[in-house]
This record gives sequence, C-alpha cells and structure tokens, in this order.
Amino acid sequence: MKGVKMKYDINKDKVLEILRATDIANTLNGGVAQPKIKTQKQSDQFVIYLEVPGLDIGSLHIEIKNKQLLVYHFMSFNHKEMNLTVPHVVAMFPITLDVDYNKISASHENDALRISIPYSDIARNYQRSIKIKK
Repeated sequence: MKGVKMKYDINKDKVLEILRATDIANTLNGGVAQPKIKTQKQSDQFVIYLEVPGLDIGSLHIEIKNKQLLVYHFMSFNHKEMNLTVPHVVAMFPITLDVDYNKISASHENDALRISIPYSDIARNYQRSIKIKK
C-alpha cells in the first residue's frame, strides 16, 4: 500500500487529537480498576448494579446508542499545553427489543449505580385471541 494517501472527512488536527487522547487513555487504563457488575433478572425487569472504584457515581453518564446501553465518564488530560477531554466507557450492555426503552431508569443505591431495565408488555406473557377473517 505504498503511496496510498488517506482522506479525512474531519480536520487532520482533530484526528491527531483523537490519537493523542487514545494513547493517553491506553496508558492510564493500565492502572484503572475494573467495575464490579451484578445483574438480576426479575419478573418485570432486568436490573444492573454497577460499582466503579475511585469514581463518584455522580460523574457517570448513561446513554442508549445502537441497541447498547453505555455507562461512561469523561477523562480530562493536559498534554503539551493542550486540554483534552475524552469519554471513557466503563461498561456496555446489549439492549434487546423486549425492553421498554422509555422506562429505563438509574439511581444511587448503597454506593452503586442501579440501572432498571423494564420489560415491555409484549415480553411479559402478552396474550390475546386473534379472529380469522373469512
């Protein structure tokens, strides 16, 4: 692939910033504690308990993107007079179609983050008769 030049859809400086942030994050992640995750399947919901040593629960963010529930926080770095803030994903969970996306909630519970993922009505023994048309 000699002589092949890549085209960037974004500014080259942004690409370098991302690469620097990735390098810094990879270096720091060698000493980052892993989260403690406990899951519970209940009749009406799926519950995730998440403890992250060294992080305040209030600094965490939760988003649903592409059928994934992401738990992350922002890490800030000073590198060669440049301030970088990058998201650091703490945990990622697949979200299936049998949950009620609009009712997912989170709260603090005994130094842990509690994420409640309720099942949709269809997933909870939904039943009905269907008439056959003639």
